[in-house]
Amino acid sequence: MIEGDIHRALAACDLALVASGTVTLETAILGIPMIVAYRVSPISYWIGRLVVKVPFISLVNLVAGEEVVPELIQYEVTPHRLAEEADAILRDSLRKEKMIESLGMVKERLGRGGASEKTAKIAMEIMDGSAHSPKHTLSKGRTAEG
Repeated sequence: MIEGDIHRALAACDLALVASGTVTLETAILGIPMIVAYRVSPISYWIGRLVVKVPFISLVNLVAGEEVVPELIQYEVTPHRLAEEADAILRDSLRKEKMIESLGMVKERLGRGGASEKTAKIAMEIMDGSAHSPKHTLSKGRTAEG
């Protein structure tokens, strides 16, 4: 166990299971493949979907403008699905290497310093419709429950 030093902990990983948030950017900058999980109460998710119109939950995918890392949302977040995704990534070296390469492009797009501000700007552009619209949408056929 590594406590209190997220960068050292992530550096020891072949794959990280992370909650949606700024840790996805830290993980991307370190070039660590990841699976992003996001689960809140059904009412919070439903309200969020009404208010926030972005194509992805993870900041990494928002910055990339495409799905670079898998996102498990709401009731997709189960031990079985997490293990299934992790196994698929760890067993497929080509998929893992492509993810690492795409994370490098995310890092490059963020540049040095101010990653949070740059990500916020990208998210605002997406919500305003002024950014290039990625192929995938947040709904992906999901209901407020999952």
